Amino acid sequence: MSFCKGSHSVDGPDGCGNESCRGRELCVPTCATCPDFPNVHCQANHSVDDGCGNEDCRGQTYCVASCHDCPDFQPVIELARAGASLEQLFARARVPLSQVQSPSSLSSLSYPVFHPSPGFSPSSSSSKVTRLFGREWPPTSVRAFMACLAGPADPSVRNDQELMDKLHQTQGVPVSNICTLLEEQATRSNVISSLTRFVTGCSAGGLLFVYLGGHGNSTDGYSDWGLGTWEEDTRGPEVAPLICNVPSRVFAVADSCHSGAFIHDVEAHLATHPLMCESLTVLASTQSNQSASTGWKLLQYLIDGMTDESNLATSEIALAQHVVDNLRTSNPKQRAQLFYRQRYG
Repeated sequence: MSFCKGSHSVDGPDGCGNESCRGRELCVPTCATCPDFPNVHCQANHSVDDGCGNEDCRGQTYCVASCHDCPDFQPVIELARAGASLEQLFARARVPLSQVQSPSSLSSLSYPVFHPSPGFSPSSSSSKVTRLFGREWPPTSVRAFMACLAGPADPSVRNDQELMDKLHQTQGVPVSNICTLLEEQATRSNVISSLTRFVTGCSAGGLLFVYLGGHGNSTDGYSDWGLGTWEEDTRGPEVAPLICNVPSRVFAVADSCHSGAFIHDVEAHLATHPLMCESLTVLASTQSNQSASTGWKLLQYLIDGMTDESNLATSEIALAQHVVDNLRTSNPKQRAQLFYRQRYG
């Protein structure tokens, strides 16, 4: 079992066909088309007693996210240590590669998923550009992903849909480049599977915007952020490698209690893996050890800074810094957090 080793061309009949892999020793982590790309998850062909020894895996098709002891799991870890990060992308996410390769296999969801607000009308503009952060982008180069549960905020005044509507209607992001998962559609499986496939459309010179909001927690008050998605939490260590391994600029927002823990999850990933995106800006609505009383306030800052012509931010980091400086809530200890890193070389 091996990865692309540069012994065949990207264009050749044995190649992966992914331009992002050209000149690399290994396929990029989001490349699931290479014929050498392995699928070595636990396939339940041995009992827990003879296999991983983890009772949480009993009866599961794949090892659970926290299990790294299974004999079928080890090859993925060893290859990841060589730089592929696959244990986070696929094993931790429990997403079989066959599902990543086949969009139609993702539960009952069509892809991408766009839930417009009531009264939404598609843009009739023939604009060939997307306007964001002080510049014009080729429209296909900007992608926007959202997973949001109303959480403690008043669902009758939610503005998450408004943000995604306006990114299309006023800023020119194509509907095909927008994915939203709201309420019961924002299951952990759907969030990880959708985001895993969504980021494969990112390209160098482009922009990926990711918003994750709702209830939140941290297992230790510092890291391992948990976004309260439908049925079970989506964990920060699962999401971090997905946003760090795309070739574009990335602006990610975590909007929940303890969301600062997600920044620590990103830092932990980058401590052992290189940053692949051009730049990474992560905005969290509060510290890792604090609750949040944000409601829809942070989203309103995003709407103003990304879609209001009179308030447009000049860059994603400028908008994030504006939120850090100005977001105040009924929790006097709550302060938004900002992380920024740029790839060099």
